[in-house]
Amino acid sequence: MQAVNLVGAEDYLLSVVSAFPADVRKEKALGLRTTLMQTIRCRQEGKCRHGGPSLDSTPELVTWLEHKPQECDEADQGPVHSSFDVCATAHCSVYDGLTPRADASARAVIDETWGQVLE
Repeated sequence: MQAVNLVGAEDYLLSVVSAFPADVRKEKALGLRTTLMQTIRCRQEGKCRHGGPSLDSTPELVTWLEHKPQECDEADQGPVHSSFDVCATAHCSVYDGLTPRADASARAVIDETWGQVLE
């Protein structure tokens, strides 16, 4: 049995982006959202090892497990996610929940870049 959270992608990003200094938050939001959407799309299309076939996630939701995966993918030396999109380690950008540091400045950056990804 594993516990996972279903978290809105923009809420996930709000938490992660809040950890960065204000002057780089916009850049981080765009980069992290791009990576997040690529990870979810890759799993949904069955083209990567991140996420398992029974995981029902959409681009609007990410799953998160507060656990460091034990296996590593030899190609990228990163953890293999078998039943979630992102983990709570530096490998995926640490999600700490919606903490007090998720201030108005971080919210403004997320709102300004909502849905935008890098090409």
